[in-house]
Amino acid sequence: MGNITFCVTLLVECKKIANFARKNINILDMKRTLLLISLVLLSVIAGVQTAMAQKITLYMVGNQTYECDIAQLDSIVFSEGQTIPAEDIVVTVDANDMADGEHWFEKIDETNFYIDDIKYTAQSGDLVVTGYYKAFLKGAANIISQLKYHGRTMNVVGIANCAFTRCGGLTSITIPNSVTSIGDDAFSGCSSLTDVYCYAKNVPSIDLYAFSSTPITSATLHVPAGSVDAYKAKYPWNAFGTIVAIE
Repeated sequence: MGNITFCVTLLVECKKIANFARKNINILDMKRTLLLISLVLLSVIAGVQTAMAQKITLYMVGNQTYECDIAQLDSIVFSEGQTIPAEDIVVTVDANDMADGEHWFEKIDETNFYIDDIKYTAQSGDLVVTGYYKAFLKGAANIISQLKYHGRTMNVVGIANCAFTRCGGLTSITIPNSVTSIGDDAFSGCSSLTDVYCYAKNVPSIDLYAFSSTPITSATLHVPAGSVDAYKAKYPWNAFGTIVAIE
């Protein structure tokens, strides 16, 4: 029974790797990832201890990493590495609906899109963040500043009501300078949120309950150096436990 339980757990972890690979890594890294999965599974089937290193870190494109601890076959640890936030993220989508660089794009309809597991909606020529991909979004997430799509250039100007409500796996969010408004309950119930990087030099208008039921008193708000005092003077920004300048 113990071996069966372990095999099921291992397959779940392999599925996590595959899901991440599907969206974020290039062909070469995909081959390496599939090789790692195969080696681990073969080790289980053979019933022998793996001769590989205790930890293998998969360096993905962008600046995310995944690390597998396979020192003990009955204790596989799968953890996501840190993502360093960028100030401005511009995504270009070609005629085949393929995003450039490491970005993942999914068209819902002509006005709604997923980009890197965040949902955007076109409104009056611009974009507003309106939701997230509940099956995948976790860890650090970056809101883009601009989308170039089928001849249109759209700036991300707002985060809608309830956009990230109850996103329990979200640990860090990056908000670009282009965002000017954040709606009611936009980040409510984000129980794991520890860092918010807001690059807006002018403090965005924000609903008083944008961070309702989110433990921001123990979280850190990172803002432009010249805007620290402005954020400290406005609620709910000033409810963050720590407010620091972005280095």
